[in-house]
Amino acid sequence: MLQIKNIFRPETLGEALQIFSENPNIKPLMGGTDLVVQLRESGVSADVLDLTRIESIKTIKLDKENIYIGAGVSHAEIANSQTVADYAPLLAQSSAMVGSPAIRNRGTIGGNVGNASPVAESIPTLIAHNAIVNLQDSEKTRQIKVEDFHLAPGKTAIQPGELITGFTIPRIGEEFFGFYKRLGSRASVSIAKVGVALSSKREGNRLLNVRIALSAVAPRVLRAKKSEKILSCQEINSDIIGKAAEVLVTECSPISDLRSTMEYRADMVRELFKIGMAELFS
Repeated sequence: MLQIKNIFRPETLGEALQIFSENPNIKPLMGGTDLVVQLRESGVSADVLDLTRIESIKTIKLDKENIYIGAGVSHAEIANSQTVADYAPLLAQSSAMVGSPAIRNRGTIGGNVGNASPVAESIPTLIAHNAIVNLQDSEKTRQIKVEDFHLAPGKTAIQPGELITGFTIPRIGEEFFGFYKRLGSRASVSIAKVGVALSSKREGNRLLNVRIALSAVAPRVLRAKKSEKILSCQEINSDIIGKAAEVLVTECSPISDLRSTMEYRADMVRELFKIGMAELFS
């Protein structure tokens, strides 16, 4: 049986932060696709802070340098947004792969990131896009890079009283080069076994500002900095791609579980990377 004691439904972010400051053990709820399951399985009763009425965290905005996506924006809205497709395309792509249509319509990017799962779809593409998490408590705001936000499965750098309010993502330029490749058990409605996201700036056959993020192959989504260095600022050819792919495998630490073996995951990191690079340099 679902264990919920009280539900608070604030209309504004300020009201929500005040409630949160007075009850630090309250559980924030956006889409509820993760929280409801967790409460049901844990059997622990909790108060819930329902954030679904707060319109200020449901917007997508664009300025000259960044795209801003509120924490309450659903995966479906991100996947269907032309603004996101134009200026943060990897995130649009990964959002379209989240669960089922029902989950995409209900689940939010804030909940997905806050849940801190190493298999979350949006985290590797946010890291590849160099995104920042915007946090706020009743007194101040704070920003932290998505790549630094996750500490372990289910654990983040969020501080008591803080809520995720949104994400700031540098908008891509015309020279953008990138891909997101993931492997699941089925074409849809599956959790990623492996995910590889790459973003960079392309100048001819050279890549600049390379960022590679790997999911489902370590306790948290990670950046592959050694592989990034191999690809950066030199002519890309099959030998360089092959070398980077081999180093990429050494940067992850996959496990064996019911969904896959560690050896298979390592092989798929290599192959997904090669497929993405081949498609873009063909």
